[in-house]
Formats: sequence, structure tokens, C-alpha cells
Amino acid sequence: MRIPLARRALATVTIVAACATAGCSHGYPRSPVPAQLTEREAAYLGERYLDERGVPARLVTHFEPTQTGHLFHYATLFDPPATPPKQVRLLNIHDDGTVREVWFNEND
Repeated sequence: MRIPLARRALATVTIVAACATAGCSHGYPRSPVPAQLTEREAAYLGERYLDERGVPARLVTHFEPTQTGHLFHYATLFDPPATPPKQVRLLNIHDDGTVREVWFNEND
């Protein structure tokens, strides 16, 4: 029994189409947890945060990664007429992009 050419062509096209759609990736859902920021990204967010608050020229003196982001220590350059002459800021930069300044009371 011979299979007509048209049926063979239709069967071939159907199999190829089925294989092509089975191999298509529909992608994965977005991650519910933000990816960890790099040190450069965290420093950029910290600089923007301090720029918005009008902090003068400063340097990163220390940073360390934490479980939820990075902890950055900024110090301004020494300026004798300013009050205070040197400011020190401690920023907690979370992996979701939020920046929080850490304050300590004088009595702590």
C-alpha cells in the first residue's frame, strides 16, 4: 500500500510543526526576590541619595556586603569653616534599591 505524496507532505509538516512548538520556551516567571546589587550599583544609589540631600563632596571610606544589601560609610572632605568640619554618613543600601541612612543618638 502506497501513501500518496500529499499525505506524506502533510504528515511531515504536522510533525515538524509539533516538534517546533514543543521546543519553544515560554520563559520563566519573574523572580519574587530582587537580585543582589553589585558594589558599583549600590555605590551609585548611595551617591544619588546623598546628592538629593545636598551632602558636599565625599568619599567612600568603607563598604561591606550584608545579607540584604550593602553597608556604605561615606566621609566628606575636611572643610574648616563648615559646621561640622567633616561629616560621616552610614548608608544601608538594600538589594531592592531602597536606601536608608543609619543614625546614632549621642546617648547611645
